Amino acid sequence: MLSISNTFSNVQKQKTGVPQGFVLGPVLFLIFINDLPLSNSNHNTDLFADDSTISVIGQNKSCISQKLNTVLQDIFRWCDDNKMAVNVFKTKAICIDSKQKLSVTSNKNINLSINGHQIKESICEKVLGIFVAASLSWSSHIDYIIKKVNSSLALLKRIKKYLNHKARPMFYNVYVLPHLDYCCSIWGNCNNFLLDSLLKLQKRAARIILDEHDYTKPSSE
Repeated sequence: MLSISNTFSNVQKQKTGVPQGFVLGPVLFLIFINDLPLSNSNHNTDLFADDSTISVIGQNKSCISQKLNTVLQDIFRWCDDNKMAVNVFKTKAICIDSKQKLSVTSNKNINLSINGHQIKESICEKVLGIFVAASLSWSSHIDYIIKKVNSSLALLKRIKKYLNHKARPMFYNVYVLPHLDYCCSIWGNCNNFLLDSLLKLQKRAARIILDEHDYTKPSSE
């Protein structure tokens, strides 16, 4: 039943899925897909809201393709039984390995399909807000952080004359620091060159907050 401006629609029974716009909708959806990982025991499935990540281990791309195609068939049957559909346009495959091994297999692609739709292989994908590269290099994610932080610092620089010295750190904590903190325990082991680029951003933020010139050097005193 739908209510708009005290006008009620007719009562309809929903036999499949989860009602949209319902307060308990997210919780009911988690319960609804809770048994998805049980559709196949030969893989690892990580669920977060409506995002699902499937992972398998193999000696080569041919072995990985064979395992994943079997898993995808089982998932398709589960979706068909539960009146759901996989968004094949948002589904991507990524093969994670060392740079040396990836360079050897660069001319070979993972051959995956679900319900007749081909799944594209990617070298870098955004997973729950983190850019994961096939070689586990964090350069793409650091570039993403730099872009976000620079945008926030540019705004802070424009409006800082309207903010006192107590409000400026608050702006930093709300609009800058979350980009640097988010999942840093995962990507924080990146090389020193990438870490230095983030350190420069924080030094720039300190200069803006303290009204210092761009060439002012930090002091440990």
